[in-house]
Amino acid sequence: MRALGDMLQKAQKMKAGMDEARAKMKNQTVEAESANGAVRVVASCDKQIVSITVNHERAAASGLPIEALIAEAANAALKKAEAALKEELSKAMGAAGLSLPGLF
Repeated sequence: MRALGDMLQKAQKMKAGMDEARAKMKNQTVEAESANGAVRVVASCDKQIVSITVNHERAAASGLPIEALIAEAANAALKKAEAALKEELSKAMGAAGLSLPGLF
């Protein structure tokens, strides 16, 4: 019975740590660019687009459609945000004394 209690306590600690990590990540941002700075996208680490900036001169010089440049920068920013979130959640699990490789 003690093992079950210990497991429940670890699970509660893990949940609290993960909730804290998610809240922290809402306030952190990452950014990515496409075509040498033609488009810059800033995303929060909870995977929300915060801003998109277009340098029209560089976009025109790239010869690519603006939609493609935006998609490229947005996808790169969201991948960075996902990686940062996974890292933070893994830290929270480790602090709770749990290790589940491949979960995030």
